[in-house]
Amino acid sequence: MDSDTDGDRGKGPTRGEASLVSLGHFLHTAFDADDVALDVLSLTSETLDMHLGSQAKRIAGGEISPRSIRLRLILPDVTGIRLAFPRAVGDEDDDRPRRRHREMVISHARSLRESLMALQQRELVEEVSVRIRKVPLTPTQKLYLLNGEQLLEGYYTLDEWTPAPAEGAGGTIVDSIGLGAELFPYSRRDQAFKVEAAQRFFDSYWNQLAQEMDLSGD
Repeated sequence: MDSDTDGDRGKGPTRGEASLVSLGHFLHTAFDADDVALDVLSLTSETLDMHLGSQAKRIAGGEISPRSIRLRLILPDVTGIRLAFPRAVGDEDDDRPRRRHREMVISHARSLRESLMALQQRELVEEVSVRIRKVPLTPTQKLYLLNGEQLLEGYYTLDEWTPAPAEGAGGTIVDSIGLGAELFPYSRRDQAFKVEAAQRFFDSYWNQLAQEMDLSGD
């Protein structure tokens, strides 16, 4: 199980499916603006990558035409520290779950960066800025700030599960349930204090703790 989307675990539809739809809905609305600004804290950015791809298709198809897109993304440091999760059940020294997670984080960060920057290269969006930084901690919640007006936040709940052998995790692992986590929405219009507090939180980590992330995978 990755951290922002879930595989078929044989449990049927979950509340997480509503979470996925909600993020898509709010991003769809955010991209209707002339100037799009996204501040995101995530464990993998997989869900964000998928939904940004959908917005890129809207732009390429002429449905919307934002003047600028700015993304600031904070991810965990997957090379410099040992994250609290994912980890193997019964053998915390087994590095395979962490390697799987590291590859996932780098892959999705590269993908979303390339998807957005291509819009500027194709002259579909006048100005695009994608900055990705890392922090030396394991996020316990996901946070999306959209155009300074909308806040979505959710919590990473842990569970034990067994990835497919091809994923290289090595067996049963403890990992977060990204899709099982509800996203709670707050708007500046109705809950300005909450949105402004989240923005201060993000800015403080971005400016005081986060460092530029190397996506080479080395």
